[in-house]
Amino acid sequence: MKTMDIDEIRRQNILILEREAGSVKAMHESVNMSYTQYVNLRDGAKDARSGKPRGMRKETAWRFEDARKKDRGWLDQLHGEARNEPPPSKATALTPRQQALVDLFDGLTEGQQDEVIRRLQSQKQSNEAIVDELVKKRQRA
Repeated sequence: MKTMDIDEIRRQNILILEREAGSVKAMHESVNMSYTQYVNLRDGAKDARSGKPRGMRKETAWRFEDARKKDRGWLDQLHGEARNEPPPSKATALTPRQQALVDLFDGLTEGQQDEVIRRLQSQKQSNEAIVDELVKKRQRA
């Protein structure tokens, strides 16, 4: 098994904090970072000069811990999946496709989000009506 360095451990734990926060938006706002800053830090974006993934200073780690009400040093310890514990329940584990939708949704204003929800609910109701009609036709046949 590969040994993780401190930055890899912190990135794994940031994903746990992100799930606890409920969304990328909630997470980056709670640590007072722009979306881009947060995602680059979370994903270990490569430094333009060195080509190596960017590290996280201890003060930045403390910022995450403080924002999510964790004890100092929490980010530096293996938790959850990183410690080979079972993954979160299916209700909280998102597929890459679902995560892509969440990330896009988080980039919208609240009004735009409300409109997307209304449109999706309407589309879902239409789909359900079509399925119901097909089931009825099949039962008659």
